[in-house]
Amino acid sequence: QQVTNDNRQNRPSIKVHPVDDSADVETATIIQGLIRHIEYASDADIAYDTAFESAVRGGFGYFRIITDFASPESFDQEILVKRIRNPLSVYFDPFSQEPDGSDANFAFVTEDLSADEYRSKYPDSEPCRPGTDWTSLGNSAPGWFTEEGARIAEYFYKEMRDATIHLLST
Repeated sequence: QQVTNDNRQNRPSIKVHPVDDSADVETATIIQGLIRHIEYASDADIAYDTAFESAVRGGFGYFRIITDFASPESFDQEILVKRIRNPLSVYFDPFSQEPDGSDANFAFVTEDLSADEYRSKYPDSEPCRPGTDWTSLGNSAPGWFTEEGARIAEYFYKEMRDATIHLLST
């Protein structure tokens, strides 16, 4: 509690600094304001606190940055910071070496839904019943689909492609 309470009282925050010759202090100030607005609009403090508390208790914690439609009648999207309540629901590339996972080639974020919620969100889908269980320590559901509900997974991956670059004398 002492560590998590200290974090709540002395919150780390994102600070934008202009760093090179073409950087502009005014642009950095505008970007800083946009970041503050994104954090305020999405209650980012909750996501940060949840991730920090998970890290203190279990060694790691996560939050995510996503986009969502501003309203059901709009095509405008907004950036949001959202919490991941269960850090054991995130599966990173096991060959990733960086502490923040930035070198991971893929990751899964899973979520358990009730059977009714699953059918409501995905009415046209046929639940998959894989032969092997994809579970880790801390996962409460015995499998991906049971009578009580289903586990869904978001799959994130990097697409590799070759690129040719040129260095000019100017």
